[in-house]
Amino acid sequence: MVAFRRNNNSVLMHLISLIRRHRAEIMRFLTVGAASALLNTLIIVAFTELLGLHYLLSYLLCFMAVTAFGFAMNRHWTFRIASEICLIDLLRYFTTTVVGTMAAMGGSVGLVAMGAPYYVAVFAASALVAPVNFVAHRLYSFGLDGEAQ
Repeated sequence: MVAFRRNNNSVLMHLISLIRRHRAEIMRFLTVGAASALLNTLIIVAFTELLGLHYLLSYLLCFMAVTAFGFAMNRHWTFRIASEICLIDLLRYFTTTVVGTMAAMGGSVGLVAMGAPYYVAVFAASALVAPVNFVAHRLYSFGLDGEAQ
């Protein structure tokens, strides 16, 4: 029990340190994420309400545009990467985003099953996966492991 508590304290201290070091990046990432989630939600609602598509089909159809927007904004603004766009970064970003989207879609399904309106479920599920997405994109998509940019 003591070892478990010590590990939890260590993880918590590491998380607090990470947040302090990368505070500006986190705020920019959350801004891009909120804009992406809003854009995503608006497109999903438009496709679902105006075109009569199922909300999960609408979710998939808007994925590419919102992913391209997120990649460009996170690369250049959030993480301040000035070099030319590298195809491997784009592929890693796409892969990470697919995994995050699948998690958000699963969360959306669960929230809808519990009675939440689909548009609330989509937005809430996106917010729930944001912290994991930040770490995954910073470390994997863009290969940043040092100090904040």
